[in-house]
Amino acid sequence: MNFSGISDSSADIYMFMYINKQQYIDFLNVKEEVFCSLLALIEKDNIELAYPTQTVYLKNHSEGETV
Repeated sequence: MNFSGISDSSADIYMFMYINKQQYIDFLNVKEEVFCSLLALIEKDNIELAYPTQTVYLKNHSEGETV
């Protein structure tokens, strides 16, 4: 795991995993287990993750106006 930099709303960390599984479903299961364990640790330590968000403001138009 490497600290890669600071973005507009986050500290970026790269995580590289090498999973030695022959079957793709086995690979997906191990990958899911790793990420779920990581999220459980993050939640346990009350760490908040930054997710991309967007705010949309809607203006009320009075009667007779076209939108």
